Amino acid sequence: MVVAVVSLLWYGNVQWWHRLAERYLLTSIVCDAGVVVLLKYIIENCWWICTWDDALVLSVWVTLVYFLLEAPHVVYNERSLFSFSFHSLQIYTVVITMLFALVYEKGNRICPEGDRYLLTALLSDTGLVFMLKFVTQTYWKVTSWEAALPLAAWVALMYACLEGPHVVHSVRSLSWFFFHTLHKMAVVFSILVAMAYVKA
Repeated sequence: MVVAVVSLLWYGNVQWWHRLAERYLLTSIVCDAGVVVLLKYIIENCWWICTWDDALVLSVWVTLVYFLLEAPHVVYNERSLFSFSFHSLQIYTVVITMLFALVYEKGNRICPEGDRYLLTALLSDTGLVFMLKFVTQTYWKVTSWEAALPLAAWVALMYACLEGPHVVHSVRSLSWFFFHTLHKMAVVFSILVAMAYVKA
């Protein structure tokens, strides 16, 4: 439901290929539910997820299948290719989020650390948005995805330097923490791009 609402707001305000894109709430909810069912079947019967690498690779394959099936309908020049590639990145983020939710639901923890608590997550994400808004209005102007990428990398690097000493104690934990930090970078990057392109 949350994914559908966020995507609806995104599509109503961001122009890609030749017009403002359209996304319908009811269709989004039904389709997202269908994706969850399909992913659940895949990870239970075909593609077992034991590590972060397994989830990342499966997400890449699902996104690539979507890209190759949909691209012939929307890509006709360089601008539309760029827009659709960015849209596919959003699809990748949605897929990997669903995968991790499904794995947590099954009790097969990919992360060696604890759970993610809903109330804490909401409060932290809200605080993160306000902090990034202050930074982008005061110190680091973000008007495009190119400007958002280095800021997201710096924030993720700061997080890695502060949190790393508490969780990295072996090669396996380093591998997990590396991908966990990339996930944090993707979250920050998504927030920055949304603030840059979606005008309230």
